[in-house]
Amino acid sequence: SSDKSVYESGPIMSALAGTMTPSQTAPTNAPTNIASRAYSDILRDMVDFCAWAQNDSGSSRGGWRYTANYGSSDNSASFWPVLGLKAAEAWNIFPPAALKTEMTNWLEYSQADNGSFGYESSSDGTVSRTAFGYCQLRYAHESPYHSNILMAVQFLGSNFTVTATNDMYGLHAMARAAGLAEPYTMLFGTNDWKAAFADRLLTDQYSDGRWLGN
Repeated sequence: SSDKSVYESGPIMSALAGTMTPSQTAPTNAPTNIASRAYSDILRDMVDFCAWAQNDSGSSRGGWRYTANYGSSDNSASFWPVLGLKAAEAWNIFPPAALKTEMTNWLEYSQADNGSFGYESSSDGTVSRTAFGYCQLRYAHESPYHSNILMAVQFLGSNFTVTATNDMYGLHAMARAAGLAEPYTMLFGTNDWKAAFADRLLTDQYSDGRWLGN
């Protein structure tokens, strides 16, 4: 939608890459700008959009929010383009190198000295928000041993509990953070996140099979 274009980009990009059919074409009755185009071409445009949509100035520079060049950034919205950009790599589609350089401005601003990430700044860091930030760090930095990454890992391991990630959105962010770890991690600190999440999901599931939450 027009008011959440950045927020929605990541899931759409991930879905396109997940088809594993870059030469597949969009239906002829799709919107004019994508009709009959190859999925790889559409994904390339979306990667370019993510680079163009980064905020350009101030403390929010290099991050994202709901729409392109929104003027402020938050780590929830900035989480989603990164997932899409990472998925696009499977098709050898990459943004301009400057995108990652720009990201470091926002990440430095929004990470606290204890390794946690806040929402719109470095204050009020939580496990969920740090998972959002960690995913961005892993995309922005080549080495998994970058000091900011190690700080975030330390915070996640020391503060992880299922009550600290008691919303569905937070659980998803933690799972994606584990998937972006190098190597893939089963543990945050000494915590088996999969077992903890499974227990939480079973506890919170309604009798009709649904969950409620953010």
